[in-house]
Amino acid sequence: MLKLWLKANRPRAFALAAISVVFQAMSAYSLYLISPQLNSLIGGNFAWLLRLALLKLALDLSGNLLLAVNSYLFSQQSQEAIDSYRQKCCGAAMKAMSSGSRQTCRTTWSIICK
Repeated sequence: MLKLWLKANRPRAFALAAISVVFQAMSAYSLYLISPQLNSLIGGNFAWLLRLALLKLALDLSGNLLLAVNSYLFSQQSQEAIDSYRQKCCGAAMKAMSSGSRQTCRTTWSIICK
């Protein structure tokens, strides 16, 4: 099934993998920024604290945008793979109908091609 999912749209599957990696890196870096922010707060360096807070906000907002795009692309990829699988199974059911195998045809057609 994974092979079929990857074959549905290879560029989209690659984009999903790339977006996931970038999102994880941004998320990890955003969490890393908490420690320097606390050090700036303790040290009284409020200008640096503000810069780090704005950088963290930008990273978090960008990460949330990437997550939304990734979710949309994943649902599109999955739907395309399901449609491809359904067409493949319906083709097999139609072939079974033409060959006269009634039981196989009814079972396949009723379960998969709804």
